[in-house]
Amino acid sequence: MTQRLSFRSFATLLFASAVSLAAGSEAFADPVTWTITGGTFTDGGTLTGSFVFDADTVTFSQVNLTVSGGNTTAFPAFTYTDSNSRAQDFGVAQGHVVYLFTVTGSPTNRQLILAFVPNLTNAGGPVSLFVSAGNAAELNNRFADERDISGGTANGVPVPGLTLFQWFFFGN
Repeated sequence: MTQRLSFRSFATLLFASAVSLAAGSEAFADPVTWTITGGTFTDGGTLTGSFVFDADTVTFSQVNLTVSGGNTTAFPAFTYTDSNSRAQDFGVAQGHVVYLFTVTGSPTNRQLILAFVPNLTNAGGPVSLFVSAGNAAELNNRFADERDISGGTANGVPVPGLTLFQWFFFGN
């Protein structure tokens, strides 16, 4: 015996499912917007700005990190962005994941090397810039010039993601 679902029952079931999905949890772990404040270099230079980081995929986006001051002959003011730099996981130093921001097409091989204590996660929250000579620094002029990170903090706030309902009906 085949039992048929009435249109009214089907519509009620569909509505209940949609409400359940709309109120449901996030479809995927959220990336985090990290904002650096009080970043300093050993030569008196500063580092400020932000980036979005997804710890699950180790993916950076919306990079906007500005370095200025200090030895401006070796390190003129510069802003690392998605359009002029490549960001990547660079390994581990003293138990901390190190990230490398390399200026693409730079004849001087300008690079910013950052690590955080504790390591970045998708939970966000406050972290400190890792201070370690040679492991957290800015390099320029084919590595002839180096200035180390001497302090600073970052705070991470999760980027709102899609609910399952939004993902299902509106795409990713």
